[in-house]
Amino acid sequence: MIYVLNDVRYFSNYGLYITGVTTDPVFNDGWISNKPNLSIKGNTLYIDYSHVYDLSDNTYIKRTFAAFGNTGVTFYFIPSEYYDGLKEYRNTIGGTCYLAETLNDDKILICTIASGFTTDSNYLNYSKENFIDIPQYQFETTNSLTGYFLVNSMPNLSIENFKSIGVIGNRYGFEEYITIDGGTQENDGRIQLDSFVTLKDNREILYFSSGGTAQDFSDSLTNVSLSLRGDTDSLTAPRFSNLTGIFVVRRRTNNFIINCYENQSQNQSILRKQELASTNTDFYTTFEQCDSCPDLIYGTSGTTTFDEIGESFSNLIFLRILSNNLASVTSATAGTIIQTSTATITVARRSENVIKIDLSHPSLLNYELSLYTDPAKTLPLTATQFTVYGRVGYNNSYAVVRNYVTDTNLYGMLEGINTINFIINV
Repeated sequence: MIYVLNDVRYFSNYGLYITGVTTDPVFNDGWISNKPNLSIKGNTLYIDYSHVYDLSDNTYIKRTFAAFGNTGVTFYFIPSEYYDGLKEYRNTIGGTCYLAETLNDDKILICTIASGFTTDSNYLNYSKENFIDIPQYQFETTNSLTGYFLVNSMPNLSIENFKSIGVIGNRYGFEEYITIDGGTQENDGRIQLDSFVTLKDNREILYFSSGGTAQDFSDSLTNVSLSLRGDTDSLTAPRFSNLTGIFVVRRRTNNFIINCYENQSQNQSILRKQELASTNTDFYTTFEQCDSCPDLIYGTSGTTTFDEIGESFSNLIFLRILSNNLASVTSATAGTIIQTSTATITVARRSENVIKIDLSHPSLLNYELSLYTDPAKTLPLTATQFTVYGRVGYNNSYAVVRNYVTDTNLYGMLEGINTINFIINV
């Protein structure tokens, strides 16, 4: 099925211009913002960025080291101060290397040491946490650029920028376009994106996959909209929603994180999920309400409560708040659906009864749920009897009630802007 292009994000700023057909600016002006793990074995240096999901850093590596392939490009690892306080070990790490190959989607660089890297024979593994400054690189050879790119030269003038609107690009497997208001000639219409990078002075670069020509928008407030291909009917959030989270790609067989993308709106995540599902059946994706991706190696320990298998339950309650501050309930018991707007919820009593309460409705935002065994609400359920998972009012939030004593009533209270009481009749 051929899907249409959907506008998902936009921003406006001064200082935008299109240029190109020059040396790739990432070589002279690029900047890595994350520290690597290093390992030295003989005259071989392993530089490991497997824990890094920063898109600008990944693009820097792909457009510098990986762009040369296994041709032995020479680079200089600018000396960086290293201090391991636990082992009381201090050193300055740096020197000249030849790139031999890259692994793990270009996140591991295997290099041959030409000079420098004076180390102790009993200390050969260097942890990223112990670098005092962030290691940077200089390249003996640069790559020419035959295409064009859009520069955001004043990123601090606008609340939004290329990074905050969640640009990823075709280099990472996503068909993605921008439209620039006022674009002329080859800049008129949608332009497909290759990738994104932030330079050392915070200028931002959007590389084009094709098309484009030099044009200066610097003196005018210019609108840029971002488009993704997909099924329009599947979109659930407002067209230009800026409520963002992270879009996580995991391998089905072991739940390892393959990649993680920040600053993604719900609509961006829906469309990206469609595109990945059409080409990668071994992956599954989630949209999670976090500000940043985890700092992990190979995605290990990346599971959350929502990745675990839940316990079996015999009753399900869906809870929301009406405008008249009554607790409105849809209760599913043994396949029977009962709808009511009263403050009493009736569920069937069963042996080893477990009740699951869905707390994902947005009307519950900024509320907290408590359950008690007495009408005066002085005897709360214990942690082994009652657990809330996630943030109330957000997707996937729920509570589980188990091992409670009463055969009659549980007394619930939602505390927030108002205090709302209800009863679960068992």
